[in-house]
Amino acid sequence: MTNQGPSPARRNAKLYKDPANKKIGGVAAGVANYFEIDVTLVRVVWALAILVGGFGLLLYLVLWAILEDDPGAYADPARPVEATAVHGGDDGSLEDAHEEIEAETFASDLGDTPTES
Repeated sequence: MTNQGPSPARRNAKLYKDPANKKIGGVAAGVANYFEIDVTLVRVVWALAILVGGFGLLLYLVLWAILEDDPGAYADPARPVEATAVHGGDDGSLEDAHEEIEAETFASDLGDTPTES
């Protein structure tokens, strides 16, 4: 006889590194997000695994190499954002920002240069 009851919900999320909450590579934060547990607990367990047998270091390095960064890491407004956007002219293009920086640098260089007599 088989159990015909509802099956438990399965995790559909993929394991990613978390670049927004990283200390070294974001692996521990990504594992904490995946299992929905506190990142401090994951970091403590990981440190113990490194100190006890060294297997934790190997596992961390392998996951660091093969996991992708979380594409939605900076999409949530409640999360801290480390990178800042460059805003140039009216449309905010990178080329406009580059031209503005060059113009400001050139003008400041002219003002700082002593005149020869």
